[in-house]
Amino acid sequence: MKNILILFLVIVILIGGYIILTKNNNNNSQNNSQLPFDQENVDIQIRDMSSVPAKYFSGNSRFSYGSCQKDSDCSPIGCSLEMCSSDPNLMTTCELGADFPNPEKYACGCIVDTCGWYLK
Repeated sequence: MKNILILFLVIVILIGGYIILTKNNNNNSQNNSQLPFDQENVDIQIRDMSSVPAKYFSGNSRFSYGSCQKDSDCSPIGCSLEMCSSDPNLMTTCELGADFPNPEKYACGCIVDTCGWYLK
């Protein structure tokens, strides 16, 4: 009788483990099939740039420089932190301009493979 009880418990544990593993694998495959890109790839940000001045994100302006794959590749640099760049060694002149991106309104990040400023 004792051996039958032990066998029964082992079978219940195996069936329970199988159900749990199958459920987790199904959830993971469903989540992965809903992603439009490889989750190991890059952070994709969809941003409306229609009201942002082109000089803030064009990649060749005085406020935007360098290529990127994700937001963390870009950072504000320069004497007045006016540049959004992937090059931490980029040098700028030390001036303060009225047309500089306002850090309260704009954030530095990756915009279509180029560092630039976007609306927060």
